[in-house]
This record gives sequence, C-alpha cells and structure tokens, in this order.
Amino acid sequence: MEAYEEEDIAATVSNLGQYESSTTGSKIFVRSDECVALLKDLQRLLKHDQSADRHVFRLLGRLRVVELYVVPLLLHYHDELPVLFEGARISYLLSTQPKREVRDEQGRTHVCVTMAEQKNYLLETKKAFLQGEVLAALFSMMVEAVGRYDKG
Repeated sequence: MEAYEEEDIAATVSNLGQYESSTTGSKIFVRSDECVALLKDLQRLLKHDQSADRHVFRLLGRLRVVELYVVPLLLHYHDELPVLFEGARISYLLSTQPKREVRDEQGRTHVCVTMAEQKNYLLETKKAFLQGEVLAALFSMMVEAVGRYDKG
C-alpha cells in the first residue's frame, strides 16, 4: 500500500468525528456530517482488501478505528439508523477471521505472515464491543428490523 493511500485512509477515519467537551464538561463524540458516507467508503476499501496481508484491515487496526470511532458512534448515535447500520457493517468486516493461507495470482498457496497482527486487531475489535451499551444498541437495531420485516 502506498503512503499516500494510507494518508487518505487515515484522513477518512479522522473525519468520521471527534470528541468535544459538553457544557457539563464531559466529553461527547460528535459525528461529522459525512460520517455515513465515510463509513461506506471504508467498507468498500475493506471489501477490496483481498491481499494476503490485508493491508487496509491492518491499517484500520493500527488506527484503532473500532475503538476510537465506530464504538463511540454506535453509543452516541444509536438512534440514527444509518449510523448504527453502517457502523455495524464495518464492525462486522473488521471482525472476520484472517485466513491462514492465501493464494496468489498464479494459484500458489502462501502462509499469511501477518496472522498474529491480524488476530491482535481482531481481539481489540471484539473487546471494544464490551464497552457501554454497544451490544444493546445493536440488539435494538435487530429487533426493529425484524419488526419492520414482520409488518412488511
């Protein structure tokens, strides 16, 4: 992955939102106006990250995107369905198990050399979901979706 691509992805992540001080002095996460579109951009990058080393996955792991951005979005904006849905989708993509072996363009099988790093990011992603009310918000989204499906 080129350095400029990494910089673009890092900028996309940082533009998801930021913490600001409230009038009471506590920190709240404030999403950007383009947050949902940026989450979709990150999803698109992850879906095309088919290399053995999963460069985009590893970069998002190093940037702690789930812990620092997605989980706060899910906690603070769980009532906004597009944010909740897109946050859940990117979380799913970042929680998939890495492949032990991969095939290159010539069909040769290689052992993944970044397996330990990928598993570490996977563990950190799962830990991030144990904070606060994230699981409750996701469960609520599923219940609402099932309710709409039953009526529809």
